[in-house]
Amino acid sequence: MIGNILIVDDEPAALKLLKDILTADDHVVRPFNNGELALRSIMVEAPELILLDIRMQGMSGFEVCRRIKQDERLKDIPVIFIRAASDMDEKVRAFLGGGVDYITKPFQKEEVIARVKTHIALSHTIQRMKSIAESLRMSEESLKMAQALAHLGHWEWDIKSGRFICFEEMCRILGVDPHGLMANQAAFLQTVRPDDRERVANHLSSVQAGNSFDIEYRIILKSGKVRVVHGKGEVFSSVDSRLTKIIGTIQDIQERDSAKILVFIQDITERKELQSKLEEQANTDVLTGCDSRRYFLAHAAQEFIRLRHYGGEMSMLMLDLDYFKGVNDTYGHQVGDAVLKKTGTGLPGTHARGRCNGPARRRGVRHHAAGNRGRQGFRNRRALVSGCRCRGNSH
Repeated sequence: MIGNILIVDDEPAALKLLKDILTADDHVVRPFNNGELALRSIMVEAPELILLDIRMQGMSGFEVCRRIKQDERLKDIPVIFIRAASDMDEKVRAFLGGGVDYITKPFQKEEVIARVKTHIALSHTIQRMKSIAESLRMSEESLKMAQALAHLGHWEWDIKSGRFICFEEMCRILGVDPHGLMANQAAFLQTVRPDDRERVANHLSSVQAGNSFDIEYRIILKSGKVRVVHGKGEVFSSVDSRLTKIIGTIQDIQERDSAKILVFIQDITERKELQSKLEEQANTDVLTGCDSRRYFLAHAAQEFIRLRHYGGEMSMLMLDLDYFKGVNDTYGHQVGDAVLKKTGTGLPGTHARGRCNGPARRRGVRHHAAGNRGRQGFRNRRALVSGCRCRGNSH
């Protein structure tokens, strides 16, 4: 197994020998004759394995190892110390300082190759395990996120021990401590509303006979709030067909049902708004903005009935545009439309205005005394005459 190896030894002959042995075994080797240069290289590119001489001029091997182990990025790199054969104290200190192994001078080629291969393989295995652990951690985080988004929790019930394990999202749904474990099935059933408790208990009992379950029931939170949930459960057996555990899920469907109600309310609201707009368009003359003929006459009829019942007076004016055909023939239909718009908006007051067939206008005037009706009609006519001009000409 090829490895990226860094060697540190201040003896040129020993450094060359180790380099030749490991290079011949297809390893990538970086040799250094002092600790300072070695540390700089390690900071740039971390090796998979370090062979480190203990006794060196300047910075000792122990000091180099100490600095490596202090760095969070480098502390897991395995270090094999190179030591004199007779020094037991250095051997003990090497292990206490973080070394994983040692080789002695003078070197034995087979020993060097065997120890290096062992620790390179071990380093690769550790890296794979770390990668797998990180993948599992990310998968667990993704699962937690997905369960939270779906309001879906899960639980495990160990048949032999009776232990009932409530996982994080389920604890949130039940409103219990996410760091605690439910002692048994009875503790779980205490969260179920009394009206549903017997039914849920019967389903859990049936699972022990090898049956799955799929039910909806209600739980009661510590706050007293009732929550509707959907529960499922499946049985898992050992190789000899004995029941070992039950795994189940619980989903909060209270929020789902509330969302359905909200969507239904929104749908009704949008439909009513659309209906209101359609009615407004049907009751309004598009060109002038006045009431349509049908709506105006219906409104006038209601006013007649109201005044007949409660008393009072109402006047209705019928206004016609004389020579209107001449306006269209002389100036075109765009100018004619402008005259109609001006007529519809030029009537003073806040009374109802309606457009009948053709250019005629009807106008309802409410609550005028008998002596005021004529004057009101005269003011309306004068306002229209003074306001309607086509390209500088009055009509």
